[in-house]
Amino acid sequence: MHRFRTSLKSQKSPATKPGFSGSLCLEEPMWPTFDNGDEPKAQRKMLADRLARETGISEEEAERLIQLIGTDWNSLRREARFLKGRHEDGAAST
Repeated sequence: MHRFRTSLKSQKSPATKPGFSGSLCLEEPMWPTFDNGDEPKAQRKMLADRLARETGISEEEAERLIQLIGTDWNSLRREARFLKGRHEDGAAST
């Protein structure tokens, strides 16, 4: 067991800048980011577009669901399918 520890110590670790945790997360972006407030809106818009396209609801309905539920994709799809089913049931009864 002692030999194993020394073999690990003898390996060189890659050079990193001081303070780098070694994990690939957003704590150290690879490029500078600028937040002018439009990025979250653009992301919600893209999510609403995708939700509307994949479930057949309107973009306005999709945006409203995102406001109410948040951005959890599975929850959004479930509620969008429920909403779409209500629209289809209402159209069939008239």
